Amino acid sequence: MKLKSSGIDFQIQDAQALSFPENKFDRVISTCVLHHLIYPELALLEMRRVAKPGGRISIALPTDPGITYRFLRLITTVRNARRFELNSELEIVHAFEHRNHYLGIIPLICEVFKNDLIRKSNRPFGLFGYHLNAFTVFQITKI
Repeated sequence: MKLKSSGIDFQIQDAQALSFPENKFDRVISTCVLHHLIYPELALLEMRRVAKPGGRISIALPTDPGITYRFLRLITTVRNARRFELNSELEIVHAFEHRNHYLGIIPLICEVFKNDLIRKSNRPFGLFGYHLNAFTVFQITKI
C-alpha cells in the first residue's frame, strides 16, 4: 500500500525472513514485535542485514513482566476483559501472543548487535530499571 504524495510504501512481511536486499535502509524500526515471534533472533538478524552501514535500528521492547508494564495492562486490557467476563481467554491469548519476555530478548539483542553501537533508554522513567518502566528503547547504529 502506498500513501499518496508521502513516498511511504507499506508492506506486510515476515520479520524473520524479509525480502529486501542487504544494506537497503537508513532506518529500521521495530515496535512491540519481538515478544510475539517464535524466533526473535531471526528478526534481529534480518533487521541488521537490511540496515545500511551507519544506519539506525530502533527497537521498542515492552518490559513484560515488569511492574509498570503489568500495572498498565491491569488498568487497561485486563480491566476491560473482566468487564466482558473474558479474563481467562485474555490470559490464554496473552500467553500465546507474548511468547518471549523482556529478559529473554535482551541477550539476543546484545548478541546480534555486539559489534554495533547500542544505546538503551527506559520509558517513561529513564532513571530506573526495567521493572519501573513500560518500555525499553534501543537505538542501534550499525557499524
